[in-house]
Amino acid sequence: MIQKLNRGLIPTCIVRVGGPIKPDIGKELPEDWPNPNFLPETLPILYIYNYTRKEFLQLKSFSIKSTISVGNLGDIRRSIEDSQNQERFIFTIIIIGLLSIAVVILEIFREKDNKS
Repeated sequence: MIQKLNRGLIPTCIVRVGGPIKPDIGKELPEDWPNPNFLPETLPILYIYNYTRKEFLQLKSFSIKSTISVGNLGDIRRSIEDSQNQERFIFTIIIIGLLSIAVVILEIFREKDNKS
């Protein structure tokens, strides 16, 4: 995959292979049943590479040059959750830092007012 990215090739699409696990009993499900559109975390995620734009314009048909498995749905979900948690942590640290500075400045002003 790194070699393709280093050569400037960008995947034409990123796809999830497989469909949801869905019971074949109709639209009405009992309340206790899990989500009928459950996607297992083991579904693979693929980068699909096609011909470059120039090559594609010269061809009459569309075909896939290569595919690369980059992980599975669980990996992607965990990566997104980790990123969100890191952003929340950084945001929280900045807010706490700014509030601490504001409290110190307010205390300094209060002390000046009390001395006056």
